[in-house]
Amino acid sequence: MGYCKIINDKLGCSYILYAEAITIKRIIYTSDASPSFNEKYLPQLVESCQKQNTELGVSGILLYGTGKFLQVLEGDETEIDNIFIRILKDERHQNIIVIEENTIKKKDFENWSMGFSLFNSNELNESLSSIETAELSEKALSTFRVSDSAISNNIKDILYGFRDSLLSQNYH
Repeated sequence: MGYCKIINDKLGCSYILYAEAITIKRIIYTSDASPSFNEKYLPQLVESCQKQNTELGVSGILLYGTGKFLQVLEGDETEIDNIFIRILKDERHQNIIVIEENTIKKKDFENWSMGFSLFNSNELNESLSSIETAELSEKALSTFRVSDSAISNNIKDILYGFRDSLLSQNYH
């Protein structure tokens, strides 16, 4: 099943674009920055990811604070899977915990290639302190998945609180 979209060019000509429907996937994860991660390179990292995400049609938000990453990625399932495999292999990340991974009907961060904000990670650390996790491995790389929906909801509250705060400040 696909969809049609009408596109107008600069000369006023209209074209009908047909595309197969994609499966939209969301992954929310947190990780610790590795000891070798240098925060001074964070602006370059964000800029690079924003450019790549725009090209891939991926949206989301990245929060960073006190050596912790918290990120939402939304987009085509294949693209999200490929990005997350790169994150799993990225030496800047360790102790990766997947908060949520599922298909969605609509993106919650649709207008952001990657929103970014610094945050106080104490609230995140408190939410994560009681996690009961099941170990998973992907090509010898370990990650954990949150099995407690209350913890997952607390962490999503942190993310969506930042999203709403940034939106109220007209941040895109």
